[in-house]
Amino acid sequence: MKPVWVAGFGLWSTGFSDAASWIAGVPDGALVEPRATLIAPRLARRTSFLTRMAAEVLAQARAGADLAKVMSVYSSANGELRTLAALLEMLHGDGIYSPMRFQNSVHNTAAGHLSILTANPCFTTSLAAGTESVAMGLVESLALLEERGGTVIAVFADESPAGEFGLPAYNSLATAIHLSAEQGASRVRLENLRCVQTPIVRPPLPGLVENPCAASIPLIEQLQRGQSGTVPVSFGVAPWVIDLALQAEVSR
Repeated sequence: MKPVWVAGFGLWSTGFSDAASWIAGVPDGALVEPRATLIAPRLARRTSFLTRMAAEVLAQARAGADLAKVMSVYSSANGELRTLAALLEMLHGDGIYSPMRFQNSVHNTAAGHLSILTANPCFTTSLAAGTESVAMGLVESLALLEERGGTVIAVFADESPAGEFGLPAYNSLATAIHLSAEQGASRVRLENLRCVQTPIVRPPLPGLVENPCAASIPLIEQLQRGQSGTVPVSFGVAPWVIDLALQAEVSR
C-alpha cells in the first residue's frame, strides 16, 4: 500500500488526559471520565463510556479538520462491555431491558453516535479482531486511503471489563490516529505495514498490559516523541509492525 501521512493523534486512559500526560508518566487519580467535548452535556448521559472515550480521542486527533468530511474506522476487541454487563443484570433481575442501554450495546455504537453528532455522511466502519484489533484497524484505514484517497481517523478503544466476564483486569484506553493520503503540512509518514515472523513481547504498560488496544501505545509514543523507526502494532509470535519516518529523513 502507498505511504500515508499523520495529521494528528490522541490518547485518553484512566488517569491520563492525552499523549503528553502519558509520556510524562504521572497519572491523575481524579481523571476517570473523558471530557468528550464533541458530545453536548445534555446528550452525554445517553452515550456509553466507550463512546465518550472515542469522542475524546477523535477530537484530539482532528488537527483542525472538519469532522463532517473524514472517514472513520473504529476498532475494539471487546466493544460495549459495561453496557452488556448492565443488560445482563437487568435480564437476571426483572427481565426488562432499558431501550437506551440496548441501543448502546451494538459494536458500532460509537461510530453511529459520532457520525450523527458530527453530521458526517462519509464512510465509517467498526471492527473487532481480538489482540490484533489495532493492526486490523490500520489495515482497514490504509486500504481506504489506497482506494479512495482523502483522510481517515482510526480510533482504538477498549474499556475496563466488568468482573462478570472473566477477563483480566485492565484500565480503559482509547487512542486515535488521523491519516491522510496527501502530505499537507505533516512531517510524519507511515508505510510498510506488515506481519513479521520475529516475536515481539508486549512491553510493560502500567494498568494496560492486558488491554487489547494497548498495542497502539508504542505508535502513539513514537509520534508524541517525534521519533522514527519500526513500531509494533501487535504483539506475539507473528506481530504486525509499521515504519514511521520523519520528513527530514524522507527528503534525503
